[in-house]
Amino acid sequence: MTPTILVVEDEPAIQELIVINLKHAGFLVVRAGSAEEAESAIRAALPDLVLLDWMLPGQSGLALAKAWRAAARTKPLPIIMLTARAEEGDKLAGLDGGADDVAVGVDV
Repeated sequence: MTPTILVVEDEPAIQELIVINLKHAGFLVVRAGSAEEAESAIRAALPDLVLLDWMLPGQSGLALAKAWRAAARTKPLPIIMLTARAEEGDKLAGLDGGADDVAVGVDV
């Protein structure tokens, strides 16, 4: 079965670049441009991995990761946060917030 990755990114050009590369690598990709769309996608079906932008309109990716970690159904969901925040404290905040890893310095 082909692994599914949920890409949560509000910048269309960046989202498209990530999606193209993941599809080229053989993954099935689901897109979300906001926290609300990501929640809807998660309700529909759990992906194998979430690539989550930290800075989303409305609810932040960090808040979304915390919410997913607090819910039994989504607690084991692997989450990699993507962020332009380059401070060590930001990476620690992302990990403390529930991300399995934080791609710091990614211009997203």
